[in-house]
Amino acid sequence: MNNSFVTCFDKISTIPDTVDALFVINQDVTPEQISSIVGSHKLERLIIVSTHAPFPSEHNNFVTLLEPARVWWFPMSWLLSDTEMEGCDDRAVAELAVDSTGRIDMGVFLKRSRFLRNELAASNLTQHSHWNSCYATEGIGVVGKAWPSSIPLSTLQQPIELQRSLLKRLMDRFARMRSIPKIQVVENESEFYAFLGSIHRLRFRSDVRIRELKASLWSLFRLESKIFTLKRLVKRAASESAGKSFVVATTVHNFSPWMLEAFPDLRVFVDGLHSPNYPISYGAAYRGAVVVSREDCDRLWFEKCGCTVLPPPQILVPELNYGDPCSTGAIRNICLILNHAGDWSAIIDRSDTDLAVMAFAAAAAKAPQFNFRIRLHPTMAMLEHEGVNSCERIIRWIKNLNLPNMELSTSTLDEDITWTDCCISEYSNVLVDCMKAGKTCIALNTTNRRNLLEHLEPLGLRTVHNGDEIVDLLIELSM
Repeated sequence: MNNSFVTCFDKISTIPDTVDALFVINQDVTPEQISSIVGSHKLERLIIVSTHAPFPSEHNNFVTLLEPARVWWFPMSWLLSDTEMEGCDDRAVAELAVDSTGRIDMGVFLKRSRFLRNELAASNLTQHSHWNSCYATEGIGVVGKAWPSSIPLSTLQQPIELQRSLLKRLMDRFARMRSIPKIQVVENESEFYAFLGSIHRLRFRSDVRIRELKASLWSLFRLESKIFTLKRLVKRAASESAGKSFVVATTVHNFSPWMLEAFPDLRVFVDGLHSPNYPISYGAAYRGAVVVSREDCDRLWFEKCGCTVLPPPQILVPELNYGDPCSTGAIRNICLILNHAGDWSAIIDRSDTDLAVMAFAAAAAKAPQFNFRIRLHPTMAMLEHEGVNSCERIIRWIKNLNLPNMELSTSTLDEDITWTDCCISEYSNVLVDCMKAGKTCIALNTTNRRNLLEHLEPLGLRTVHNGDEIVDLLIELSM
C-alpha cells in the first residue's frame, strides 16, 4: 500500500482551467450517485471536493466507476489555510456577538462558521479552475448553498444502516425531550455542588458522595419550561446543603449561555483539553464565565477568552505531574487514540480522523515488528460529529487491509492504556493522562494546520506527520 495518504489525491496545480462539473460531497455519498449524473450528462472532467478523506479503496471505487471520466479529488481542508479557517471563525464571532457580554450561541456560531468555510473553499478553488455545473450534498460538513449555483445532490440512496441510525437518533432526541429533568449532587464534608448535565468526564475523589435529584413525573405534564424545572431542582438542592459551601456548576461539554443568566455564580468545570494555541473565537461562548481548570494550558486559553479561572476544588482527584517516559527501550505495542473531528473549531476538520488512520496503517505496513491498535472515539459516529457511518468506514478498511500486526480495539480505555507502550494521538485528553502516567507518547499531525499539542513539546512530546515518521521515531525510541 502507499505509505502516505497524499498519493491518493491530486495537486491543485494539475487541475485544468475548466472542468465539466464539480461535486461537493460528504462520506455518505456513493459513487453510483455521481456515476448516474456523469453518464446522463456525458461528463468527462470532474472535480470532487469532500469533507472526509477517502481511504484508498474508497477513492479507487469512485475513480473506477466514473471511468472514462477524469477525476481530480481534494479534501475540503486542503483548499483552506490554517489562518483562513481561523479567520472564518473570527468573522462569525464578529457577526454574532452583538450583546453587551460578547457571548455567542454555540449552535448559531457553528452554523455560520461552517457556511463561511465552505464559501471560502469555493472561492479559493475558482482561483485554479472553473466548472460548468456544480452538485453539492448537504450535511456532515457540506453547506450546499455556499457553493454558487449548486444543484442539490440527493443522499436518499442511503445504506439501510444509515437510515436505521437516523431513525434511532430521532427517537433518542424525542426521548431526551420527554426525559425527566435532573441534576447531579456532588458533596464532601464541606462542599456541595449542584451540577447541570452529565459529569461522567470528571474524576472525583473516592470519599465524595454523588447522587441524583430528579423532578417528579408530573413535571412532564406541567406547562413550564425545562429551565424552570431545573431552577426548582437547584433550589431544592440548596435547601439540602446543610450549611456547606453551595455551588451551581456544569461542565464545558454541557454549558449553555442560559445557565449564566439563570445562575450568575455558575462554575464551569473543564472536562476536555484546550491548548494555549486553540483559536479564541471558539471561546466566545464562555466569555464572562468562571471556569474551573485542571491544567495550566486550559487556564491560559480560557483567560484569553475573557474567563475567570479557578484551580480545581477538593472534590476532584488531584492531578499527577508529568512523569518521565517509562516505556523507552521496551516499545512493542502502539495505540492510536482517536479524537473525534467536526466543525466546532477552525482547526478541527472532519477529514482529520481519516488522515490519522491512514498514516497509522502505513506505519503498521512498514513495521511488522510492532503491534498496532486503533481505538475509535466513543462518540465519533454521531451525525453532528463525523457521521453515523464514520466508524463503519474505518472498520471495513482496516479489515480489508488484513495486516497481521494491526487491529481495532475491543477493549476498555483502561485496558488499552495498560496494553500500550506508546500512545499516539492528534489531540486527546487521554494522551495527556498517558504522559502523566509515564507512557511514551507521540503527537500525530497529518494536517496543514497547527499542532494542537505543541505546548507539551518542552515536556518531551515528539510530533510526527506521516507513517514514515511514526516508524522512524518508534525505532529511535526503542534503541
